[in-house]
Amino acid sequence: MRDFSQRFRGTLSGKVDAKGRVVIPSRFREIFERNESEQLVVTANPYGYLMIMAKAVYEKLESSVSGMPDSGGHSEYFKQTIIGMAEDDVEFDSAGRIKIGKALLEHASIISEVTFLGMDNKIRLWSKQVLDNLNSKYRHDMLKDDKWQMPDGWDETFRI
Repeated sequence: MRDFSQRFRGTLSGKVDAKGRVVIPSRFREIFERNESEQLVVTANPYGYLMIMAKAVYEKLESSVSGMPDSGGHSEYFKQTIIGMAEDDVEFDSAGRIKIGKALLEHASIISEVTFLGMDNKIRLWSKQVLDNLNSKYRHDMLKDDKWQMPDGWDETFRI
């Protein structure tokens, strides 16, 4: 597996066409190309977005998820979502697009407009509307709740 020393970072916009194809932004596509990642995997995340990654990165994730105990409920849902919905051997076409299956698009409520979020060694693909609504809710909750706290692992230096 390549080391992906060049990480995916940033937020970019795009659209899914009527055939379920989306152009991966050139900035992100170049990272895959530099790491000789010809085959990609697109899979669902239980939280309602899709993940796009090199096949080698997915295989590491799959191994980790497969090792989760079969304790029912959340564990089974994570496994069936991340492993069961995975589309592997996804490749770029000559226009820099990848094809995403209908079940994945429906899982993420993606109709047309999308937001790509670079997240280290993978890309999160959100429905623009869903992500905008989620971000708005988080900001609203943060501002109205005087007991709101930074996530675990963050200290007060990050508080604005």
